Order: sequence, then C-alpha cells, then structure tokens
Amino acid sequence: MSRICYASVPASSIHRKIKFLSEIEFEEGGEEVAIEFAALDVNFHPLVNLRGGIVMNPIGAFNQNHDGPKWKFIDRPIAATEMQPGAT
Repeated sequence: MSRICYASVPASSIHRKIKFLSEIEFEEGGEEVAIEFAALDVNFHPLVNLRGGIVMNPIGAFNQNHDGPKWKFIDRPIAATEMQPGAT
C-alpha cells in the first residue's frame, strides 16, 4: 500500500525583524494533517534572535533532514515506506 504525503512549507517575512516559517504535512490524501514545524523568529540584534512555536530539534541526521524542502524526490524512500527493521 502506498503512503501519499504532501508537505507544504509556508513562510513569510512579516516585518524586517519578524519572520514566520512552518511545515504542514498532509498524509493519506488529507485524512491526517499535522503541523510538523511552526516558528516565529524575532530578531532583536544581529547576535540575538528569539524563536518560539512548535520546533523540531535538529538532533541527529533524521531530524535535520526530516521532510524538508531540500529533498528533490516526489515519493518517500523505500526504507521509510516498505522496509521494516527486524522483520524477516
């Protein structure tokens, strides 16, 4: 069974010191909708920035590369959709 997933990454500069970035994921044809990431950045000084919201910590290779816009493929890799670790 194929898993259909679409990730939308809306972002905006609200003000020159306020920025908004989010990732909304639609799975199984819209039956499951999740906010993966939503953050508001406020820049007080070039060295001081405040971020608040739903933030996925970039710890490890998976979280840094998780469904971001840098992926250039349409379908998820076979390892994420069909392979089950430990299953024989």
